[in-house]
Amino acid sequence: MGKSSGTSSSTSADTAYNSRMAAVSEASQALSDKYFSYWESTQQPLEAAQSKAALGLVDSQAELDAANIAAQKELLPSTTALTLAKNSSTTSLLPSATATTQSYLDAANTGVNANEWATSAGNDAKIQAANTQKTLARNASRLGLDPSSGAYARAAQDAGTTSALGTAAAMTTGRTAALKENWNRLSGGASAAAAVLK
Repeated sequence: MGKSSGTSSSTSADTAYNSRMAAVSEASQALSDKYFSYWESTQQPLEAAQSKAALGLVDSQAELDAANIAAQKELLPSTTALTLAKNSSTTSLLPSATATTQSYLDAANTGVNANEWATSAGNDAKIQAANTQKTLARNASRLGLDPSSGAYARAAQDAGTTSALGTAAAMTTGRTAALKENWNRLSGGASAAAAVLK
């Protein structure tokens, strides 16, 4: 039997790796020492000075607070008298303000008459339509058109239809405006009432 040749595993340390790791550790420690030295020479004195200054202000702040409290106590009777006078003045104005508010609320509840607004707008449109008819007749006369001719009758009929549509649109717009006005008044009245009740 011959000798078997095989590979054996070694458990020896990797000195190159360990050397690199030691160098990294030493560099890290050197950097840390350098930073601490920087803090010790610059930041630490600054922090100490800030703390000392803050401690020095404690007494001054306490004196200032005491003086402020004393001043408020001294002004308290005047402030109370002023507040009472202001409240008395406001109370004396309350009946007038209440009456004004009530008038406003009454007007808000009454609102406007939507039919009157629609009729007024319709009348305005009818007046405009009548003026348009007169203008059409004058123009036809100037051009020498016979008012009994078919062309004139068609033009007059078209103008009449247009005026009827205009009147209807004006009345609808007037009614819509009245309804919007009533809504705005009621909304304002509700806000005023809520303010009075606060």
